[in-house]
Amino acid sequence: MVDNPLGENGNTGALSVGDRIIRLQDVLNVAIRETKQMMESGVDISNPWVVTPLAWVAKKYPEIAENCNWYLRELVEEQRKKRKED
Repeated sequence: MVDNPLGENGNTGALSVGDRIIRLQDVLNVAIRETKQMMESGVDISNPWVVTPLAWVAKKYPEIAENCNWYLRELVEEQRKKRKED
């Protein structure tokens, strides 16, 4: 089970702004890692029917959606270039 980065029941409770930012960065890092694992297992992450961890996190946490979308675009481009080489 993944810890809720926002604290119990989705509210920030006693979390400071700095703690929330650090936890959201952790969520982003996990989403990047899991999206890369999908790529390595052969999933075409550019397929609009595929919901990647980065896309899911972007939807759930709008405050980091821009970062998620940037990383996803970079990974799609990386996958496209790799497929061209193969």
